Amino acid sequence: MANILVIDDEETILDIINTLLTEVGHTTSLANSGVSAIEHLTADGNCFDLVLLDLSMPEMNGLEVLESLREKEVELPKIIILTGLMEVDTYLKAKQLGACEYITKPFEFDTFLAIIANHVESAEKKE
Repeated sequence: MANILVIDDEETILDIINTLLTEVGHTTSLANSGVSAIEHLTADGNCFDLVLLDLSMPEMNGLEVLESLREKEVELPKIIILTGLMEVDTYLKAKQLGACEYITKPFEFDTFLAIIANHVESAEKKE
């Protein structure tokens, strides 16, 4: 199974995602801010198979996290954006910065897990 970094400023969302992912066998690391996400990914981004990144966070939003990581030339795993509202321009910018997918909150648990499974499987096939 995969090692997944989950980044969201809402503790409830972190708890729900952590529970869903660990119940199906994934290992998770949790970050509640953009700054914490950057610390995790610059320390050892290669240890993660997948990153779930919230766009709307105080202090540093998801796009700013991606921009900072790009500036630092951090090699990133697959990144899935989590957002309450996806605007086309924002999605395109996230894609330019390395995101491969987005999930709109609130999400259906089965759909969420299917999207995760699809990206984990495709990552494993590349190895």
